[in-house]
Amino acid sequence: MPPPLPPGTHRCKFSHRKHRENKQQHISYLMENRLNHDNLSMSARKKRGVDVTSSNVYIGLKVERGRDWNNKKWRDDIDKNSNLNPKPRVCGEVIGFTDKDGTLFGENSGRNYETDRVTAATGANWAVVKWKTGKSSIYPIGARGRFSLFLSEGL
Repeated sequence: MPPPLPPGTHRCKFSHRKHRENKQQHISYLMENRLNHDNLSMSARKKRGVDVTSSNVYIGLKVERGRDWNNKKWRDDIDKNSNLNPKPRVCGEVIGFTDKDGTLFGENSGRNYETDRVTAATGANWAVVKWKTGKSSIYPIGARGRFSLFLSEGL
């Protein structure tokens, strides 16, 4: 039987030094995990969920499908040459855009249909995107209250 302890103390399974080391390791782990979480969260916010608007658009901006993407009509971001099922989505690059006055900066899509390229009737807040598939078209970035593109890190 171990000797009696002085009054006001208790017997611990681990030494205080070992307990202190474990506690420091645990705190260190939590802090590192929190930093990784914050970094991941910041990266995710940059990558997904940030609309392309007339305020942040520029020629060369990397984009991907956004919250108002029309799944039934817009299929230029699908890699049809892939063997994967479902076919993967690719990112694109802004090659042109219209400003608040409807003036086109950069390139147009070069497509035949007026709904796929900037025309005099298109108006303000549209982006011309060239996808990694080689196709290009136009997408609203605030026109009619629609935001069809998100910022991308180049998927």
